[in-house]
Amino acid sequence: VILEKLPDLCRAFGNKRLYAWTIAKLGRLSIIEGKSAEAKAQIDRSMIIAEEINDSTLKIYNLITSGLQAISQNEIDIARNNFTQAKTIAQENALQEYQAFSYAGLARLEKINNQTVEEIGNRSEYEKMIEKMTDSLPEDIKNSYKNNFLNAIS
Repeated sequence: VILEKLPDLCRAFGNKRLYAWTIAKLGRLSIIEGKSAEAKAQIDRSMIIAEEINDSTLKIYNLITSGLQAISQNEIDIARNNFTQAKTIAQENALQEYQAFSYAGLARLEKINNQTVEEIGNRSEYEKMIEKMTDSLPEDIKNSYKNNFLNAIS
């Protein structure tokens, strides 16, 4: 209940960025809850604001979330397009974590389509990115991070 009130609170404070991020997070929750139409509306609204305020990270987050929503609706081409756009924007802005999320999304998509070669390539890119990001961490924490990261997009 309190989560549903957050967008109104953010709007009342006049914080567009926080409002857009809140809607984006609610969109991700709506996907988990199986509310696809609601998720799409939230993601689309958040994306409009992300464009207005030129928030690349929010754009990427919305593209990844939209990719997940498209997978849930079996809209494979839309999902692939969203993950590919997210990957490109993440590369342009040196946002390694989101780039890794994009590769994980593409790997998941290829797995669904039984495209083993593509899945292996995207998963390999994802794992390289995570390896770079976690290089200085102890092995147990690194492995936990890798598994949690991949599960987050599954």
